[in-house]
Amino acid sequence: MHKTVYTTTRPRRRPSLLALSLTAWRSSAAAQEPSLGTMNLDLDLPAGPLAAALLGIGRSAGVLVSFKPGLVGPHQAPALHGRYTLQQALALALLSSGLSFQITPSGVVTVVDRPGQAP
Repeated sequence: MHKTVYTTTRPRRRPSLLALSLTAWRSSAAAQEPSLGTMNLDLDLPAGPLAAALLGIGRSAGVLVSFKPGLVGPHQAPALHGRYTLQQALALALLSSGLSFQITPSGVVTVVDRPGQAP
């Protein structure tokens, strides 16, 4: 008399192949999106209040620009006409203000005092 034994085994290659496929897809999708540092913005912003310039730059780049109104309120920004990266546009807008900016990995821009500047 023969005894038949049935066992179930999971294919071990499918999960790893799926993980590799998803990783490759994410990498190719990320490679197609320009990073904030290389994205060019076509700006046509007149000289005026720094707050308005910062908001215009953020709108053009599709990023959130965060600042304290009292920090940027007394400052003016120069006219920005032309093609700039996000960092170039922000640096030019903040050039004579004594302020600086930080960009988080998620793309949020925060305007801050330059190190060593009095508040």
